[in-house]
Amino acid sequence: MIRQSAMEVGLDDMGMVSAQRWDSDALFMDEWVARGLHGNMSYFERNQAKRYDIRELVPGSKTVVVTLLTYEHSGRDYHRTLKSKLYELQQKILEGWQTLYETSSEVVSSTHQHIFCDSAPVLERRMAVAAGLGFIGKNHQLIHP
Repeated sequence: MIRQSAMEVGLDDMGMVSAQRWDSDALFMDEWVARGLHGNMSYFERNQAKRYDIRELVPGSKTVVVTLLTYEHSGRDYHRTLKSKLYELQQKILEGWQTLYETSSEVVSSTHQHIFCDSAPVLERRMAVAAGLGFIGKNHQLIHP
């Protein structure tokens, strides 16, 4: 139901991964920041607990839905395009669970549901790999085959 809904709103692919702590990434990132390799990106010095464990950012999280949308530079801000599609997907998920179950509160939380598009300290590429959406290339970007 979620995959079908993601395709219906115009996303290219999606996967899901359990909400968890990413220990190996935490160790790498902490060492990387300690060596000053983050340059002027001081935001890497903040919110480490939230960055390494989505459950710290969104209490009660059990699953993360990771989506892909091919970005072609058209002058339009991709954040707006993607967020619009994510809100559509969220609505379809809520409606779908309400149809399948008498109550969707056990599965989808309206108070703990969050949409992020470059707006939160999360390890989105790591989650995308874990969700089976691709691999990290030499350019440090997600490659979706």
